[in-house]
Amino acid sequence: MLIFPSDFPAPVIPEAESGSFKEDFRDSTISTTTDANYKVTRPRASRMPGTWSYSWRGVSDADYQKLIDFWFTVNGTAGMFYFAPYYGPYAGVPKVVRFTAKGDWQPYAEGYRGSLTFEEV
Repeated sequence: MLIFPSDFPAPVIPEAESGSFKEDFRDSTISTTTDANYKVTRPRASRMPGTWSYSWRGVSDADYQKLIDFWFTVNGTAGMFYFAPYYGPYAGVPKVVRFTAKGDWQPYAEGYRGSLTFEEV
């Protein structure tokens, strides 16, 4: 299985800029409220997959080309690969993920800006 390029630059996440990093875990709970107003819950699945979203600024042309080449290699959002989250409790722990979207990447004077979202498979 392929591995997300380890030499792709880590996103710079300033504390003042919200939205540059987001980690989420899907809730798989099914719940029903009874006539007596009790709530009955159970898990829908045995696991709750995570999602990791990052924004980048100042990505060089060479690194952006590396990202696009990897995007085509894994067939966009169709292919699975290993990715280790940059931040959070699972930082550095390899997960099997796929892209949910390439994000909107645009060139600027300091380099490319854009975002990626990884969804655990």
